[in-house]
Amino acid sequence: MRDLMRDILLAAQERGELRADLDLEAAARLVNLFVIALGDSQLLPHLNNYYQITDDMISFERALNTLLDILEHGMMGGTK
Repeated sequence: MRDLMRDILLAAQERGELRADLDLEAAARLVNLFVIALGDSQLLPHLNNYYQITDDMISFERALNTLLDILEHGMMGGTK
């Protein structure tokens, strides 16, 4: 999965959608980590209890949208 994520990020970088100086290897590992943590926390409730990603105040959709916003602005250099 990490290799696939790196390929996706590389293609986006080549299209000019990501910063040219983005460390693709590190970014791929971190995006993979975030996706696994977010997804697994919903499949395995004990992980959500540990990670505290969602609760009555923070829905899965809110957490996911915020993660995507952080990733987009960090990898694109603050542009939309």
